[in-house]
Formats: sequence, C-alpha cells, structure tokens
Amino acid sequence: THSEAFLNCIGDYMSDLKEKEEKLVIVSTQNNGKTRNNNIERMMRDVPDVADKIVPVLRVQAEKGNRNNDDTTIEYGVLHNAFGWGAGQTNDRLHVLSVFCTVNNLPQLNHLVVSKKTGVAGDHSTSSGSVSERLDEQKLIANINWATIDMSREALRLALIKQAEFV
Repeated sequence: THSEAFLNCIGDYMSDLKEKEEKLVIVSTQNNGKTRNNNIERMMRDVPDVADKIVPVLRVQAEKGNRNNDDTTIEYGVLHNAFGWGAGQTNDRLHVLSVFCTVNNLPQLNHLVVSKKTGVAGDHSTSSGSVSERLDEQKLIANINWATIDMSREALRLALIKQAEFV
C-alpha cells in the first residue's frame, strides 16, 4: 500500500543517515528558553498513538468549544489514565502534534491539554509562548474546523520530516 511504501522509504533514509553518522532531529524551544533535540525516530514511533488516540479526543474537545463556547481543555492526567501512559510519554506524543500544527500554520491543538494545577499547557509545544499567549491560543482553536484537517498518520509523519534538521 501507499503507507507501507512511505514507511519503507523513511526507514531506508534513516538507515542511510546512521551510516553517515548524521542525526536528523526536531529542534524545539521549550517555555524555559532552552532548546532540545528530539529524536525523530522516536517521534515517528509515536505517530500512531497521536493519530489514533490523541487527535480524536482533541477534535471532540475543540468542537465542544466551537458549539457551546465551553471550556475545551482536558487535563494531562485524563490522557495518562485513559491510555495508560506516563507523563513523559504523553508529553512526547503531544510534541508530535505540536510539530504538525507548527508546520501547517495552525493554532497549537495540543494546548488544549493542560496542567490540573495551572490550567495551561506545558513545555511539550514547539512554540515557547507565555502563559497568556498559550491561553489566547486555546481560544483560537475553537475557530478551526478540525474535522476538515488531515491529521492522519501520513500527514503527521510528513510534518515531522518537514520540521527535521541535520545535526
């Protein structure tokens, strides 16, 4: 199938990079201003969980806000419990979604996932905006018809590739 051919091509490309001792990474700036090189292979492995689990949940949350002007946020703990992930695993998966939104010039859909204590998104985004900027972004999310945006596994993988850099 088309998906298998795409994945085989990516796998071959990653193998070539290993032989050359080059790394392909996603560089992000965290809210504390520090940069972080994210392993693209690990991020590629997280894509199925993002496309199949996180995206459907956040689409429902965004639509809820669009219809009723309700609170659209969901706490990290809800995702941890629903999918059996640890905090780090959830943040890694949300980072994949952040890259997709950045590459496609969309509001950070992952900013709907918030800390129970603060009510705002954490360091898992590619944008390093202030708390007020992240709260403003939550409002923008409701203005998008997320059901019309291709957030399939292939679309997420393509975004990762577009954002990747050699180090």
